[in-house]
Amino acid sequence: MLVTLSLSIVKLFLDFTSDVWGMLNHPYQTTRSVAMKKPLLPILIIGSLVWVYLTFAVVVKFGLSTGGLFLTFNLGRLFYSIAATFLLIAISMFVVGKLFGGKGQIQAVFAVWSFSYLPTLLWFLITTIFYVILPPPRTQSFFGQLFSIFYLFLSLGLLFWKVLLYFLTLRHAMRLTLWQTIRTTFVLWPLYIAYFLFLNRLEIFKIPFV
Repeated sequence: MLVTLSLSIVKLFLDFTSDVWGMLNHPYQTTRSVAMKKPLLPILIIGSLVWVYLTFAVVVKFGLSTGGLFLTFNLGRLFYSIAATFLLIAISMFVVGKLFGGKGQIQAVFAVWSFSYLPTLLWFLITTIFYVILPPPRTQSFFGQLFSIFYLFLSLGLLFWKVLLYFLTLRHAMRLTLWQTIRTTFVLWPLYIAYFLFLNRLEIFKIPFV
């Protein structure tokens, strides 16, 4: 019994790592496969990774000497805001996608969209690490400019990956055509921009964790 359970856990983990690698190397086929399988494990794993990152980021920002209650409050506030944002975006993609003829399932949207948090998590983690090892203001030296160029291209690459996974979520999880995806996007993105401006006004996020 214990051996069978252990093998099942190992298999689930290997499936997850395979899907992560696929999202980077062949995202079209991988998102289609994930949309068909509708696994819940990626949501739990990526959610746990987000929690670990937020713990690291909060400690970096406020320091270990800050009161534990204060750190816990900020950590919880950020995590629940990210979780609410994830749910809001996934549900809105499902609802608006349905209005434009989508035939997908909400479980598929949750499963595929959860992987789009990989480039988000990676960008925030790299940004936080660079903040520690190369804190601003950064110099105008050759190496400072070289770093800025590297950081810009890295950010653009991760942004492209994120946007690609957004469109593939609508394509495979909601089974929308290209024209349906474009129309859905024209409805969704203004709503998302308004929502992120609202979060900014509340001083929850300066840059949305989405």
